[in-house]
Amino acid sequence: MGKIWVDTHIQPINLVAGLVSAGRSSEVQGTLDSLRVKATSIFELAYNTACSLIEREKYKDVEQLLLSARRQV
Repeated sequence: MGKIWVDTHIQPINLVAGLVSAGRSSEVQGTLDSLRVKATSIFELAYNTACSLIEREKYKDVEQLLLSARRQV
């Protein structure tokens, strides 16, 4: 695993998980936008983003996000 792969895949996953666990779910989408990363680009990122949506009670968005991510795997 090279540094570029870690920077573009692992860091956003961990960053979103950290925001969710810190109770800052409302910041997730803005963070992904600033990183120019789509939540559906990696299933684990979609899962963590879905957790942020659950915290904000956006259940329909959760379903759509996870279905989209599953299709891309």
